[in-house]
Amino acid sequence: MSCNPPHTHHEKITSWRYVGSEYSVPPVDDIKQAIYEHGPVSAAVCVGSAFQGYSGGIFQTNETCTGYVNHAVVLVGWDDDYQGTGIGTWRLRNSWGSSWGEGGYMNIKYGTSNVGYSANYIVYSGSGCPDAYEPDNASTSAKWITVNGASQTHNFHAAADVDWAKFSVTAGSAYTITTSNLGASNDTVLALYDTDGTTKLRDDDCGGQAASCINNWTAPVTGTYFISVSHSADQGGCTGYGYNLTVASDSSSKITELFLPLIMKGSTCNDTQVVQNGGFESGRTVWVQSSGPYYIIGQYPYTHSGSWNAWFGDYDNADDQLYQSITIPAGISSARLVIYLYVESVDDPDIPYDYFHVELQNASGGTLESFLWADNTMDSDYWYVGTREWNDFSAHAGQTRRLFFQGTTDVYLITDFFVDDVTLWTYCGELPTGAKAIDPDGWTWEKIEAPPGYMPAPYSEKLQGKVKNR
Repeated sequence: MSCNPPHTHHEKITSWRYVGSEYSVPPVDDIKQAIYEHGPVSAAVCVGSAFQGYSGGIFQTNETCTGYVNHAVVLVGWDDDYQGTGIGTWRLRNSWGSSWGEGGYMNIKYGTSNVGYSANYIVYSGSGCPDAYEPDNASTSAKWITVNGASQTHNFHAAADVDWAKFSVTAGSAYTITTSNLGASNDTVLALYDTDGTTKLRDDDCGGQAASCINNWTAPVTGTYFISVSHSADQGGCTGYGYNLTVASDSSSKITELFLPLIMKGSTCNDTQVVQNGGFESGRTVWVQSSGPYYIIGQYPYTHSGSWNAWFGDYDNADDQLYQSITIPAGISSARLVIYLYVESVDDPDIPYDYFHVELQNASGGTLESFLWADNTMDSDYWYVGTREWNDFSAHAGQTRRLFFQGTTDVYLITDFFVDDVTLWTYCGELPTGAKAIDPDGWTWEKIEAPPGYMPAPYSEKLQGKVKNR
């Protein structure tokens, strides 16, 4: 039967984007916003026998699998109170046909089995024109804006779009926040929020004009504050809804009263490198091995410097874990973590199966954030230098934290992750110059020189591995 082609294509794919990062589960609100603005969101989930046997209701069995996730799905909607249970769920569409689940669908509780991992969406030619900072529709997904830096160019790409930004301030300093260069259809509304991202401090005080400003606001405490910008009539589109956002310190702010006697005291804060035995040259000290049948720290191949390093993986079903408790000095504002990583693998060069990553944890081992994800596809004759930067690290000042490393492999074809020369510098002020080109998540890997005298091993020799040599 003829379909009478050709047909008009009303929507065309122009690009695609991750909701958060490739190697994490974004906040629930960010995934919701992506579904609301762009339609169904592709994501990954960890699937086990319970998932496979699902037939209806709420799925909330938190299954585990090698590599965090092992199956691709589509999130098509959500329900914050599924059938009055008070449980928030995603409406998940599977690819196993209508005989599985509820006609091919599942109601899965938020956060179960890493659902939402690596969430991403398609941008269509008819679905608006997101700017470079999207998604930024809540304080939890606010993007950094630099005080006295270049203006950011934003666009209300869809109706009811709200843009959030965050910036670091110093107690007692004054700041001015402005929108400018508004498109012909634009009328911005600007608001300033406290460090919790929910308590409103100031509204637009520039009067009835289309552009917005918050003038000469003095920060009560040092920390990170939030900005929201919206359209006064919740309008949006590709043309006429752009604007620039700027944050500047007010150089006119000054001390208006001075009471004597005035006693000046030196600062008690010093820039400090807080990781001990970061090159592992003191052997198996300071670091705690919390999982794995073999010594992770040793005199192994592929050191970046010295003769000791940390070796993760190199056997089937590996789960090697190593951490160090660190004390963050009081009064610090920013921080930079640097590690060196060498990856050798006989696994698939294009599909990730074996993983390494870093976490910042609280004193008892609870995950605060994860970053510097690596996998078998990074197999190379070069080292990688990994950098994680925090423009605002003040929330950790004076606290005990854990720096945690984990390497995992699946059931077949091994990967080695060699780690060396770990440093975590904490700074009393802004990050010093010399930063790497950091991606929006605050971390990056960069290839550097090969190990001195290194020659790639033949494929058969790579299979010898840790079990033989340790």
